[in-house]
Parts: sequence; structure tokens; C-alpha cells
Amino acid sequence: MDHKVFPRYSRCEFIFHFIEKDTSRHHRLRTELRQFDPLPSNVKVSPHHGEFQDVIEGVSESLDSRNRRLAPTLAFVDPFGVSGVPMELISKFLDSRKCELFLILMVDHLNRFLSAEHMRGGRDSLFGTSDFSEVEAAPAGERIPLLVDLYKQQLCDVAKFQYALDFEMRRASGTVPTTWSTPPAASPESRSSKTLCGRVEVASQVWCNGGVGRRFGW
Repeated sequence: MDHKVFPRYSRCEFIFHFIEKDTSRHHRLRTELRQFDPLPSNVKVSPHHGEFQDVIEGVSESLDSRNRRLAPTLAFVDPFGVSGVPMELISKFLDSRKCELFLILMVDHLNRFLSAEHMRGGRDSLFGTSDFSEVEAAPAGERIPLLVDLYKQQLCDVAKFQYALDFEMRRASGTVPTTWSTPPAASPESRSSKTLCGRVEVASQVWCNGGVGRRFGW
């Protein structure tokens, strides 16, 4: 809101949705958000107390019941572990021309427990597939790039994202991969170099991993 170009968008509505399941963190979130009061009339903020999957499914159902589509959205998803962010939900929720996703993919954790029985349900749901044969056949030290590539491929094949890029966030104790993604109608030319043409996978982080601020417009 302090950005110099913000006044140019006085007729544009900005909607921020924050989702936090932990009760104490949710209270802290609400306290932090109150520091921005009073908000401009075209800015709305909604802190949700609950699971990401439950909140987003509720939003999707609400949109469907009103025959509405998701507004242009930048979604930052930072899951704890591998559960609660199924590929099916990502595909349905961001099935819109102007949506981008930034997702933290905890590949170190995935690599360590890839074949563990307790991980398989969440793992398969996260990737939208149960076929990890190529990854499992590789030496442990070579699995992380394969996991990132598989997730990006699933974003394109299942969620129908046209672009998916990945990068790593490194820290002293290890790496965190990330991913950034954009939908089919987006083109590299329409985006600045900062968005890396749309999708990225991090933490591998994926920038399709729209993980730059939790903003949902619905």
C-alpha cells in the first residue's frame, strides 16, 4: 500500500486471504494485520483459521454455486510436510487464466521418507500420482532433482499449467526448493523477468510456486 503506484489502482479491489490452522499463530496473525488499520476502501483482508485444503475447497464450492470464476490470483502455498495440498485441489482452484502459484516443496523431507508407508498417501496426493519408480530407483543423493522435475511435470500434465520453473533457497542447514507456476493462457512476454516467465518450483521451491505473499482474490 506504500508503493508509489498504488494510488493508480484506486478502482481495483485487492483481496488478501491468510490461512493458518494453528490457533496461537492465527491470533498472532490477526494482531499483526491490525497494525495496517485503517485499510484503504479497496483493500480487504480475511484471516482464516483452518486447514488450507478445507478453506480452499469451501471457496471453490462457493464460486461454483454462484457460477463465478476465481479473480486474478497470486497464491503462496507453504505446506507443513506433504499433506493438505493435493494436486487435484491445486488444479481445480487455479483453473483460471490469470492465476499464479508459488509453492514450497519440502524435498529434503520427501527424499528422506520417500518410500515410508506413512508418507505414501500424502506423497501421492501432493504429486497427483503414485508412480515414483524412477525416483525410487535413483541413488538417494540424486533424487531431489527428480522429485522437483516430477512435480513440475505434474503441474503441467494434471493442473494444466503452461510454465513451471524451479529454484532453490539455500540455508546453512540445507536447501529448500521452490516452484513458480502460471496457467495456460499466460505468456512469457506478458511477465516481467522477476516472475521468471510464470512458474517456479522451490524447495525445491517452485515458482509456479507462487510463494510470494499469501494473496487470494475470490
